Amino acid sequence: MTSQMDTDEQSIVLPSSTTSGLSLSLHPLPILNISEHLTRLKLQTRSNSPFVLGALLGTQNGREVEIVNTFELATEEGRDDLVDHDFLVSRRDQYKQVFPSLEFIGWYTVASVPTYRHIALHEQFTGYCSTPLLLVLQPSTITSSSSDITGQTLPFKAYEPTVEIRDKKTRSVFIEAPFKVETGEAERIAVDWTAKGGGGSTSLESHLQAQRAAVKMLHERILVLVHLLRYSHRLRNRRTF
Repeated sequence: MTSQMDTDEQSIVLPSSTTSGLSLSLHPLPILNISEHLTRLKLQTRSNSPFVLGALLGTQNGREVEIVNTFELATEEGRDDLVDHDFLVSRRDQYKQVFPSLEFIGWYTVASVPTYRHIALHEQFTGYCSTPLLLVLQPSTITSSSSDITGQTLPFKAYEPTVEIRDKKTRSVFIEAPFKVETGEAERIAVDWTAKGGGGSTSLESHLQAQRAAVKMLHERILVLVHLLRYSHRLRNRRTF
């Protein structure tokens, strides 16, 4: 029975011979946010596989999509299969005020593979985006030991929704969409700082240390000038008398 269930669940994703054609870029911040979300829920629930759900924010220009940020989502009390839409809209609007260029472009979760459960969840997001993307964190995925951070070495997979026609019937399925990791200078510094626990010889730390040394030297020189002025003032007072 288990084998048949696994087969049914894996059939939700079309075979690799079917290509997406989507140009997808993933920024470091969503990677950090989703990983932290999973780790925190593991500690809070004391479960190795807690239910994780969140929204993806980014930009889309035709078939070019960038996933830039995320925020966590809530479900109806006692129902992991029902999204709390009031919470979603409230959070989306709050982010829109701070990041007006970012739109809701999909959602994320944690799983080994997409299943029919994810199809049911996915359909609840179509009211916010015509073709919402699905980003899945797969903690059990064995990753490469290479130091190059690419879409092939990260335990993430992105999926684009589509419709399959089989036996004159239609059904909702996913197509895996390859992605690349896109980083700017500020993001590289922030990720490097975070990865090293806020320490290490990062360019940000070196810059701050240089600034501290310059301020310290300026302070010492000002003290010397203050002492010199006080000494000159005392000499003038003595001559006056």
